[in-house]
Amino acid sequence: ARYPRHQSAGKPELQIKICRSVGEPRSLGAELVDFSRDGFRLRVGAPLIVNELVEVLVEDRNSPVELAISATVRWQRPESGERWLTGFKFNRSTDWETLGELFLNEILSTDG
Repeated sequence: ARYPRHQSAGKPELQIKICRSVGEPRSLGAELVDFSRDGFRLRVGAPLIVNELVEVLVEDRNSPVELAISATVRWQRPESGERWLTGFKFNRSTDWETLGELFLNEILSTDG
């Protein structure tokens, strides 16, 4: 069964950084699209490699939320303006407490 996806609240204070062990650039910023217990989608400014293992750092400058998540790139597709919509699968499911913190700190939307 696939867990439901929760849309990003579009919080401007949220910073997401992808750290790569291969490929260039080694580090790049991203924008959260949605999040589930098993993965998430990000808008990224450069293409990644499908099946690439990355470390994703999530930080909210206005709350105590700081996450370091190991994930695998599952798919990607180009969008306009040199952006890539990229799907990631977590190497380990996110716990319910972390998901709750993302909602409580308005990183994920409660609408719809």
